[in-house]
Amino acid sequence: MNQLVVIILCCLGSLSLHAQEKNLIRNDIIKIDSISSLNFRDDISDLSFLKNALVGKSVVVLGEETHLDGATDDLKNRVIKYLHEKEGYNVLIVEGSVFGHNYFYEKLKNGERPDSLCARFLTKRPSYYTSSDSVLYSYIQQQLRTSTPLKYTGMDLMTYGVEADYQFYTELIKLLEPLKIIAPARDPILEKMSKLHAEIHNQPQKKTNKKKLCEFKLSVDFFIAKIDSVLLTQKAISSETAMSLSLLKRELNNYYQGLVFIVQLSRGGRSEDINSIRYFLSLKRDSLMADNVLWLMKNRYPGEKIIISCSNMHAISAYIPTVSCETSVTRSLKDTYTLGYYLKNKLNDKLYTTATVSYDGSHTKTVQDRIETYHPVTKRSEETLEFKLSKKCVYGFVAVNQLYFNNKNNNCFKMFPTYDKEYDIQWDKAYDGFFYIKTMYPHRYEKIWDIK
Repeated sequence: MNQLVVIILCCLGSLSLHAQEKNLIRNDIIKIDSISSLNFRDDISDLSFLKNALVGKSVVVLGEETHLDGATDDLKNRVIKYLHEKEGYNVLIVEGSVFGHNYFYEKLKNGERPDSLCARFLTKRPSYYTSSDSVLYSYIQQQLRTSTPLKYTGMDLMTYGVEADYQFYTELIKLLEPLKIIAPARDPILEKMSKLHAEIHNQPQKKTNKKKLCEFKLSVDFFIAKIDSVLLTQKAISSETAMSLSLLKRELNNYYQGLVFIVQLSRGGRSEDINSIRYFLSLKRDSLMADNVLWLMKNRYPGEKIIISCSNMHAISAYIPTVSCETSVTRSLKDTYTLGYYLKNKLNDKLYTTATVSYDGSHTKTVQDRIETYHPVTKRSEETLEFKLSKKCVYGFVAVNQLYFNNKNNNCFKMFPTYDKEYDIQWDKAYDGFFYIKTMYPHRYEKIWDIK
C-alpha cells in the first residue's frame, strides 16, 4: 500500500512539474506587438516591460544571430528608440571600428548624407545601405536637434569602408601636425606606417608580414610616446584636443591589433584546426573590444547610460569553451573570454545582456564580394527553445531568470545563439533575457555599391 502511494505521488509530482514547466514558459513570454521600424512614429509602449528589468542597469547589450538579418535590425531599432526616449540611454556603441563610427557620427552632425558615409566608412565590399540603416541613422540625425542626442560610436579594432583607412591617416596628420609631432610636409615615419598597413591588410597571408608587423608596431609606439609627451608637457592644449589625442592613442593600437588579427586569421593549417583558431581569435578580439568599451565609458561618456549592439556570441556573459583543439594560436589565447564576460566582471549588476533568436526564415549573406539575399537558417530541432517558443508567439521577450528549468542538463536549453549552430548553454547564466522573432527575414537593400 505504502509503495503504491509513493508511486502515485511521484507520478503526480512529475505531471505537476511538467505542467509548471509548460505554464511558466508560456506565461513568462511577453508578447511584442511589432518589429516594424519603417518609421519611428510607431507606438513603442509594448516595450515598456523593459522598464522594471532595467532598474539599476547602466549598460544594455542587444545581441543578434547574424549581422545580416533584417528582422533583428528592425526590432533593435524599436528597442533603441525605447531605451533612448523612455529610459535615458544616450550612447549607442556598435560592433564596428572606433575610428570609422566615430568619424561617421561627426559627419552626421555636420549634416552629411548617411548612405554615402556608410558606403565609404562603415561597410566592406560590396558596400550596402539597408532600410534598417536608413531608419536608425535618420533617427540619430533627428535626435541631434534635441537636448538629448543619441551619441554613436564603435568598439571594434577592425576597420571597414573603402575610405576609412585613408581618412584615418588624414585625420592623424590634421591632429598631430599643429602639435609638431610629425613633419609639416610628408612625415617619413607616417608614410612608412601607412604603406606597411596597406601591404599587410591587402596580403595578410604573406610570410614577410611578421617582420612588417614589428615595424608597424615600432611606428605605433613612436607616435604613442610622442602623444604622451604632449599630454604631459603642453598644458595649454584644450580638453577637446586632449581627449582627441587620448582617443587617437587607442585607435593607433586598434589598428595594430586589427592587423595582427587578420594575419593570424589567414594562417593555414589542418582543416580541423581552422574553426578552433577562428574561435579563439574571436575571443581575443572580444577582450580588446571590452577594453575599448570600458575606456569609452570612463573617459568619453562618464555617467552615461549605454546601449551596445553586437552578435549574440559576443554578448554572452558566461565563458563557454566549444573547442579543444591545441594549436600555437589557441594555446596563446586560451585565457581569453567574451565581451559580455569581461563586462560582467567589471560592471556586475549594472550590466543587462540580451540575445535575439529566431525559429525559421532566411537572412542575407555575403559571398566573395557579392550579396546573396536569401540564405535559410538551419532547421531548429524540437528540443530547442526556439521550437517551443514558435508555438507561443510571433514576437516576444523572455526574462531568463523567470524561466522554469527541470532537466538533467543543469538549466541548459538547446538553442541557436548563431543562425547556423546549436549550443547547449546555461541561459540563466549567459544572458539576462532574449528577444524572440519567429521568422527571420533578409535586409531590404536601398543601395548596393561595388566600390573599389
